[in-house]
Amino acid sequence: MQNENIVSTQVIVLSEDTESLNSIDVKFIICDFSVNGNGVKLNRETAEDWIGTLLNMPLVGKVVKKVNGAEDFSGHNVKIVKVTDDETGETHYEIEFDTQAFGSFYDVQIEEIDGIEYITAKAKVWKRFKKAFEVFSKRINSKQGLKTSWEISVIESHTEKVNGKNVKVIDKGEFIGHCCLGADVKPAYKSSGVIESASENIDQELIDALSEDMISELLNNKESSEGGKQVEDKKQVSSLTENDIYRKVRKAINSTSEDKYYYLAMLYPYEYKAIAYVWDREKDTDFIEFTYVVNSNDTISITSSREVEMVFVPKSKIDEELSDLKAKLEEAEKQIAEAGKLLTDAKKEKEDLEAENAELKTYKEKLEQLEQAEKEKELASKKEELKAYALEDDLITSEELESDETLSTIIAELTLDNFEASKEKIDVIKGRKAIQKFKENKEKELEVSESKNNEIAKDVNVESAQANLNDGDDDKLMATAFEIIKNAIQNKRK
Repeated sequence: MQNENIVSTQVIVLSEDTESLNSIDVKFIICDFSVNGNGVKLNRETAEDWIGTLLNMPLVGKVVKKVNGAEDFSGHNVKIVKVTDDETGETHYEIEFDTQAFGSFYDVQIEEIDGIEYITAKAKVWKRFKKAFEVFSKRINSKQGLKTSWEISVIESHTEKVNGKNVKVIDKGEFIGHCCLGADVKPAYKSSGVIESASENIDQELIDALSEDMISELLNNKESSEGGKQVEDKKQVSSLTENDIYRKVRKAINSTSEDKYYYLAMLYPYEYKAIAYVWDREKDTDFIEFTYVVNSNDTISITSSREVEMVFVPKSKIDEELSDLKAKLEEAEKQIAEAGKLLTDAKKEKEDLEAENAELKTYKEKLEQLEQAEKEKELASKKEELKAYALEDDLITSEELESDETLSTIIAELTLDNFEASKEKIDVIKGRKAIQKFKENKEKELEVSESKNNEIAKDVNVESAQANLNDGDDDKLMATAFEIIKNAIQNKRK
């Protein structure tokens, strides 16, 4: 359900155009994006999408005479009134603002002032409403200044926590006006109900209106006078007739301007569009196009307006364009049908491919398992082959294959790719073993050779030697020693 929310702010710039006798330009701070006194704030992320609804909206106020005789603005003067339909006799309730328009907004934007982002807007304040203009000028030039308050019809909102408190955040809305407040009106007063009012005394008016026009009236009428049967709340009004819409749209259009009266020429209820004109227009083809919305309580709100011109087109040209559009539509429908068929075929092909992929995946997994088993079998065979290679030449024993850390590591780390490299490592170990064995055999041969030399020395003619030695001839002595060594070497060779 849409509702109106009102928050206070102030005027910041007043610049009178001396060349204009009819109006002055005024710049307002509409509001910032903090939480106001009503526990409401505007969503900064979405505000730029809808603040343009303030364009062409009225600057309003109501001048009243205070107890001391001074004149000042009051506030929004919100009232809830009961309206009876002339044709059906049904009643419903509408919200009215008992204020007068004396200006119109023509520019709105978001700008930063002293490090804070504000929604600011410019308005034309008309001088023709003398009393309102005098009070407006006086309040602006006073020390207290002029406080103002926006009026927004809320379309979308949500609630979130801010500093531990529930805050209503307006995500999308439509400005329906901007109100000047009196000096003694307390801004941003927190209230409840359909209207969230920024003024203290206006809030009391709202409470009175709710009490008198809504609460007691509706509660007393919940039971009908016919047999005391329970009936539906009369706030729920049936759909508007075409005459209702025509009458309400005409009234809404004319409420947008105080100095113009619009004649409703054409109404397009399914497009929420109305075409109107003023009596003193320059050309008979000049019109104003208004767009509107039907609120949940069956009231009409104007959302935008623009100047348009009626153009007359030959019927034959329209028929031709319609024929072309029909042909294009048929072609588009044909293309859509073909695209739908292609999409269906592509979907079926995709499903078939997915099924085929699933089947291939199963075969692939089985093949991988077989390949892995074959590799393991081949690796086991290679390990036995490597062990057999190591045991060749009797340089490495089978016990050493288990106990020697280097050999056991070579066998354990064997793969199908490093078989030849592993054999080379075995060859290195076998080479070392062969060298060691050769050294041991040489040592044994030397021991045998020494033993044979000793036996040969004993076999030499001792007596002859002794005779030679005994005769004391040195040459004979040397010849005898040489003979002994020569015989020993020859015997070794044999």
